[in-house]
Amino acid sequence: KDPEELEEERRLLYVAMTRARNRLYLTFPFRYYHRKHAHGDAYCTDDAAYQRFRSRIRAPLVQGLLRRLPLPLRRAIARKARSASERSKRTKAPVIMDVNAHAIADAFRAAGCDLMIHGHTHRPARHVHEVDGRTCVRWVLADWFDHGRYLAMDAAGLREVSLT
Repeated sequence: KDPEELEEERRLLYVAMTRARNRLYLTFPFRYYHRKHAHGDAYCTDDAAYQRFRSRIRAPLVQGLLRRLPLPLRRAIARKARSASERSKRTKAPVIMDVNAHAIADAFRAAGCDLMIHGHTHRPARHVHEVDGRTCVRWVLADWFDHGRYLAMDAAGLREVSLT
């Protein structure tokens, strides 16, 4: 996007934020901002076996082949992969399945931000990191298997809200 378009988007966001009365719901069109969206598992770089699987399953050729399969077969493949993943997790140390501190610091540096929100790691919570003398906050969203949660933003800042 050119700088004028980005400036207009910033202006419109500011107007929306300042006119919000009680609640403000922010959404982000990730499909228009390639490489801005990061799935939390991308930062679990110590889990080499998972990163190999992740690389293979997300390859365009594999994705194209999977999309051509009938939905019931794709669901069966997903169930089998989930089951294998659950078995694998039982034998791994928790530290291996968590994010790598260097990967997180690199992501903060690359994005030039102080706030990161992601999911798909095993420690949903608010985490504080010191990166190059800056205090950076990383929110990890919980999965939706047990019950739903989301982040709400108000005058006090971000907070996690449970749907149950």
